[in-house]
Amino acid sequence: MKKSRINLITQLLLTTVFSTTVAQQAFAVDFNSVTSGVPLGSVTSGSSADYASDPSSAPNQAPSQASLTTYEPQSVVSQKYINNFFTGNATYSDVAGITPGAVSAPINGYGGSDVPTLSIHGFQDGQYNVLFDGIPFADGRDQTHHQNQFMMASDMGSEVVDRGPGRADTVGLATFGGTVYVNSKDPLQNAGITTRLQYGSFNTRLFGAEFDTGDLKNYGDTRAYLDVNNSQSDGAYALNTVRRTNVFGKLIKPINDNNTITMVGMVNDTFQHAIQGGTPDGIAANGGVTPGLNFNPSSQNAYGANHDHFTSYMYYIQLQSQYGKWSFDNKLFTTEYTHTNLQTANPGGNTTDNPTVNGFTGTQTVNSINGLVNFTQNGTDLIGNTSLTQNTTYGDVFRGKYSFGRDDLGMGIWVNRQTEQSNQYATDFTGGYQFGASGNQLWFNSYNTYQPYVEYTWRPTKNLEITPGVKYDMINEDQLAAYSGAGTVTGYGSATYHALLPSLDIHYYLQKNWTIYAQAAEGFLPPLAKQAFRANNVFGVNANLNPQNTKNLQLGTVYKANRYSISADTYFINNNNLTQSAGIGPGGYTLYTNAGNTNFSGLDTEATYKVGYGYSLYGNFSYERTQSAASSPIYNAPVTTSALGVLYDKNNFNANIIAKEVGSRIGGQWGSNNSNYTLASYTLVNLAAGYKFTHIYGYAHDTEIQLQANNITNRFDPVWFNGATAVNSNPLLYTLFGRTFNVNLTTTF
Repeated sequence: MKKSRINLITQLLLTTVFSTTVAQQAFAVDFNSVTSGVPLGSVTSGSSADYASDPSSAPNQAPSQASLTTYEPQSVVSQKYINNFFTGNATYSDVAGITPGAVSAPINGYGGSDVPTLSIHGFQDGQYNVLFDGIPFADGRDQTHHQNQFMMASDMGSEVVDRGPGRADTVGLATFGGTVYVNSKDPLQNAGITTRLQYGSFNTRLFGAEFDTGDLKNYGDTRAYLDVNNSQSDGAYALNTVRRTNVFGKLIKPINDNNTITMVGMVNDTFQHAIQGGTPDGIAANGGVTPGLNFNPSSQNAYGANHDHFTSYMYYIQLQSQYGKWSFDNKLFTTEYTHTNLQTANPGGNTTDNPTVNGFTGTQTVNSINGLVNFTQNGTDLIGNTSLTQNTTYGDVFRGKYSFGRDDLGMGIWVNRQTEQSNQYATDFTGGYQFGASGNQLWFNSYNTYQPYVEYTWRPTKNLEITPGVKYDMINEDQLAAYSGAGTVTGYGSATYHALLPSLDIHYYLQKNWTIYAQAAEGFLPPLAKQAFRANNVFGVNANLNPQNTKNLQLGTVYKANRYSISADTYFINNNNLTQSAGIGPGGYTLYTNAGNTNFSGLDTEATYKVGYGYSLYGNFSYERTQSAASSPIYNAPVTTSALGVLYDKNNFNANIIAKEVGSRIGGQWGSNNSNYTLASYTLVNLAAGYKFTHIYGYAHDTEIQLQANNITNRFDPVWFNGATAVNSNPLLYTLFGRTFNVNLTTTF
């Protein structure tokens, strides 16, 4: 490509990145290095300066492995593995699923759905953190995540799954269940255009184009890229279609020798025709697969009455500074997602019978509701709910570190303001109108979070590191709710929670390539708005839920040599008041149960062995034990998970086959007797292989073709429990969908 064309595209890219950011007036920032969103003291920094990096001779083909500098159980998934093993629209949950103790199964193809969510050591979504380049993001009401609304796999640099509470500098509301760090990749050093084409089962296709500026000497060594992707799929289940467009840009500019600025902007739009699962009878009648949707306008699974539309964005601006022994990092950010939803009253049900929705059933005449006069709702009409949710977050993460001798003094604060407004209305889809009902809702939530911290890293010898720290956690919650229908009722809830959370870890190098660590920390999570201000679907302060206070104890070791990478850990976590989701109940409400005082304990192992001749072996194993004082089951907590694989990487060819087994577990409660539904164990076997061609036709720098064959044993196991139907309270399940294939073609010019 001619230099003049490169310069023109470069100017357009810079204009796009800056104008988009300014137009939205939303900025954000990351701390440690521009290559990672992981806080100080984790992967990118930490243990003794004399031993700050892993031996270069250690195996580099591992799908995931721990760092020698880690101070808690951890698995780092490399960018290379993400690129080779997953499609470009895969989610962080898909990537994390390979790591020890993690459970994540694609129910509509990788990246094809925002459910099921990831669980780690039995902790469900909302009980661990997810950080995007170091930025906590989540649904405002319960801190859960719509996993296919933000970063795509094609823009990931790496992903780190920390299975511990972190140090004092670990930000987020639910640190005790661990933290998933999703890190964006950096711009390339050389200018170029990368195109990606993907096609696979269920008519799944993706087209993407990325432009990298390379190092711009005339712009102060600025480096940036802009990546645009569009993906579509007919869905693994009938009519479970998904359309997604994602735009991601990143710019890094050194201001001078002491300061660097990083800017990131992301915009995403996803439209999906969603299902809520299928009943066991419905699955059996559909050949063992969740039935999906249909074109019957009176069916509870009607295509036109069950869909979601998500729009989201994230922007941040980061300033990193170094002045003598002081280093600073300030990150200013904003995120937002908007979700519109149509859902029938009995999704997934095997019957067209209409349940009661917000007090309405049968034939009724309603006067002057929502501007409509004298309309009739027929008892055979298809009814359900329409809803709209908008969540906006503004925040800042400031970190500072002073280094003297071998030691470091760290301090900082995370400040976060999160607001959400939602509404839900009973709707007659057949007649095409909303009607007033006592269960219609309009509510506003807000969170103000303050987390200042201080920690000191003491290195009495070159191979010993001791880090005590303390974090103060203050969270203020407010919720205002209004009901429409026969009269108007308003409800208001407000609460403020405080906690002082100490932490202590010890990290020791037995040898340069062998470390051991021990950690103790406390965690805290208050009842969030979706839980705290609703009891039995009635707004008002829920006195049955109390803050979750936890104590985490962990021991571990990491060893790396010429051919080996081995890690092992054991953990014990006490949660004095475990609150967990038991699935989705009638009306679309999440059901919450309190398991009381609960202990989590177990061990994890992970290893890679470099056989030679390009071959490596990989495996991991996790044993988990849960005990509740109330004898309550812990949901989605298998006793064991394991993985075993063979990998090959030599010259321009790569291939791997990996089997991940998830043990049996209780999915949640169903039926009038609150029976526990048990999901059997399953094994998912995936194969990936690729070859890279160089300088094709003399102008293409690299062209790579990658084949992915997932679930090659053609399993159809139920893998996720999603609550129960509104009629007859039958279990709702998602199943695997059989063998699938995907081909990726990536070319860089």
